[in-house]
Amino acid sequence: MTVSPGAMSCVFDVLVSKDVESHFTKLSIVLQRFADVGLKLNLPKYSFLKSSIQFLGHFVDKHGIHTNDGEVKVVRDFPTPRSAEHVRFFLGRAGYYRAFLKNFVSIASPLTRLLMKDTSFQWCDIHQKSFDFFKLALTEAPVLVFPDYSFSFTICTDASGDIRDVLMQQVDGFYTDHTAVPQLYKGNNLSGRLTRWFLTIEEFNPTLKHI
Repeated sequence: MTVSPGAMSCVFDVLVSKDVESHFTKLSIVLQRFADVGLKLNLPKYSFLKSSIQFLGHFVDKHGIHTNDGEVKVVRDFPTPRSAEHVRFFLGRAGYYRAFLKNFVSIASPLTRLLMKDTSFQWCDIHQKSFDFFKLALTEAPVLVFPDYSFSFTICTDASGDIRDVLMQQVDGFYTDHTAVPQLYKGNNLSGRLTRWFLTIEEFNPTLKHI
């Protein structure tokens, strides 16, 4: 979640800023917010002015977000699954880095089919190819560069039950083929999960368009 512009947190982990120029200003804002709600920090567990850092299983530096060598090694050294439970565990570890793996869902589909109810476990060539692909792909995973906020963005979403990916381009707008989304964004009579989505999207003040 976003603590303030330029800072994000997950449970007790907080990451502030990506450049020295704005670091102290943003850090002051974050620390003040902690003080406002009565939170106390254990300073020995915090690091300041680091050029690179491990954060939520990723390695972050000025170039962008990288996979963590330790986590990649777990996937790379994972033995050939002998049960559906082994497949589920492997996909959980590989799926943590799905943002680095193009077409993750389609490539994983042979393995995910082994997890379907009443499916007998039979390991075939198609499963081995999918398994080996993930091992190789994570070893050669790209760096996820930071977005350039001097540009505006378009987010294109698909309402298909099978396709859940989001495409971001540096042009203006939010396009969706789901007719209900523009209506939901009006914020009328929302509750639960829809309210949380509405508040998250509202931070970016988007223009929604149905296509």
